[in-house]
Amino acid sequence: MTGKNSSRSFSLGAGAGMAMATATLSYSKSTPLTLVVYGPDGSILATQTGASPSTVTMALPPGIAQFVVSGTAQSSFTLTVTYIAP
Repeated sequence: MTGKNSSRSFSLGAGAGMAMATATLSYSKSTPLTLVVYGPDGSILATQTGASPSTVTMALPPGIAQFVVSGTAQSSFTLTVTYIAP
């Protein structure tokens, strides 16, 4: 995150069938970051704001999901996503 860019977006393509996914957001700043996960149809699958590390588990439908990390302060972060294919 920078002063000019308050969010970053990452795409993840999931195969056929519903998969269970876990996303963990880790960062060093004290100002919390927010993770929002959008499904292929634009619906919100999960959202989490809190202290680092912050973890959410969700059902990931087939298609391309968007993982958006946002915050109000400059910060570096690590986003780790794991999922088990159906």
